[in-house]
Amino acid sequence: MAAAPPEGRTAVIESLFVGDIHRRAGLGTQLVREGERMLRGRGCGSVTITFPMEESQPSPLARVLQKCRWPEPALSHETIKCHAHLPVWLQPLSFRGADKALLWDMIPPPMAEEVQRGLGLWYPPEVSPFRDDAYHPASYWYVADGKVAGWLLTRLMGDILLYNTYYVRPELQGTGRALPLLAQGIKRQLELAIPFACLRVEHLPEPPNPHLLRLYEKRLKGLAFQVSRYFQAVKVLHSQ
Repeated sequence: MAAAPPEGRTAVIESLFVGDIHRRAGLGTQLVREGERMLRGRGCGSVTITFPMEESQPSPLARVLQKCRWPEPALSHETIKCHAHLPVWLQPLSFRGADKALLWDMIPPPMAEEVQRGLGLWYPPEVSPFRDDAYHPASYWYVADGKVAGWLLTRLMGDILLYNTYYVRPELQGTGRALPLLAQGIKRQLELAIPFACLRVEHLPEPPNPHLLRLYEKRLKGLAFQVSRYFQAVKVLHSQ
C-alpha cells in the first residue's frame, strides 16, 4: 500500500506484506518495483518507507530494498516503553522564576495565535502543536518569560501514554529549564493511573536535537523494558 501525493512530491509506502508461505519467492521485490513504476507514472518525484529493524537482525524488507537499488536506510527514530514513574533525578526539579506549565486547553487565544505565527521561524512543521486537537489531558504548554517556549504533547493508546512531542525553543535547548515540563507530564500520568509510557525520539530529519538525544541516551533509555528502532529509506524516482 502506498500513498501518492500531488505530482512531484514524495510518496509513502505505508505497508508491504507477503504471507509466510509465499516468502523467498521474489514477491516483495516485484511489489516494490511495480509500486515504483506506478508512482513514477503518477509524477511522484520520490518514494519513502519507514520500518522497524534491529542492527543485529537485518529486516527482510531491507534486503528487498537493496535488490531494488534503494539507498541504505538511515535511523529515523526510536521508541522506548517503560513503567510510569518519576525518576529520582526529576523529582527535585521545579520551574525557574515565572516559568510554568499550562494545561493544553488553557492557553489564551492570543498566545496560541502567536505560536502559530512561529511556524517555520522557531519550530519546524514536524513538531507543530497544531497538527491535531485530540491531545491527552497530560499535554502541556511550557511558558517562559511570558510567552510559549515549548510543549509536551501526549496521546493515550490503551494503557500506554504516548509522549509524542517534547519541544523547546532553540535558544532554551540544553539549558535544562524545560525539564520540569517533562516531570509535570509524568506526574499527571501518575495521577491518572496510566501504567505505561512510550517515548519517541527523532533522529531524522537531520540534524536532530543533540541535547534531547543526549538526555535520551543518558537518562531515559535505561528506564525502558522495550526499545524499538525504526529506519527510513528514500528513493528518487527518475522519469523514463
